[in-house]
Amino acid sequence: MLNIMRALLIIFASASGYFIADQISAYNIFGFHPVIENNLAYLGLGSGFIIAALTILFEKRARKTPIRIVVGGAFGLIIGLVVANLLTYPLVLNVLKDPYLELSAYLLINCIMGYIGLNMGMKKGDEFESRYL
Repeated sequence: MLNIMRALLIIFASASGYFIADQISAYNIFGFHPVIENNLAYLGLGSGFIIAALTILFEKRARKTPIRIVVGGAFGLIIGLVVANLLTYPLVLNVLKDPYLELSAYLLINCIMGYIGLNMGMKKGDEFESRYL
């Protein structure tokens, strides 16, 4: 049953990558080179496959991790993302006027704070009492 679910994940992620890339090439948003534009859907198919394979590898590794570390990491990630959004909201509304700079700042701060929260949560997850989890 688990192998069927993994196969479905790979199929759906690959198909999603294909159709998303196909829509991007249909609207010619980015003005790609014609060789890339004609093969963009296949690049999307490959990227969807790679993302699905990485997800399966991550899932296999996560199964070996104790639950208290996973829960601590999840709480840390949530807190890190909340703090990141609280930091970026006034920055984006008041300081930055360029939309590309806003997106860059938003992504950068969210990635950094999410990683810090995840890392701290996983390290502090060992301190949880196992009888409560």
